[in-house]
Amino acid sequence: MNEAVLIATAALLITSLLVRVVPVFVSMPLGAGGLRVVGQILPTAVFINLAVYVAYSEISAAPAAAATSLLGVALLATSGRVGLVGSMLFGAALYYTAAALIG
Repeated sequence: MNEAVLIATAALLITSLLVRVVPVFVSMPLGAGGLRVVGQILPTAVFINLAVYVAYSEISAAPAAAATSLLGVALLATSGRVGLVGSMLFGAALYYTAAALIG
């Protein structure tokens, strides 16, 4: 593994520990509004962190296939007709097809 992958993996590990393990041992007195905000922001932040890591690793491996797949998923996301699982399956299929065709 190269250094960038190790750094990204370490960042994901630290983020996951902060999100999942630390709250078990450290209680934070949050009101109902605070819990709602944390419940909305934290999962989104973790998902964005994972998405950036996956996009970075795929773009560095096969830039043309990754760009094609990301563009296809972005177009699906703007239409709003396909859910998260559907866009993931479409993006993966498009990536592997483009990688096979492009090289």
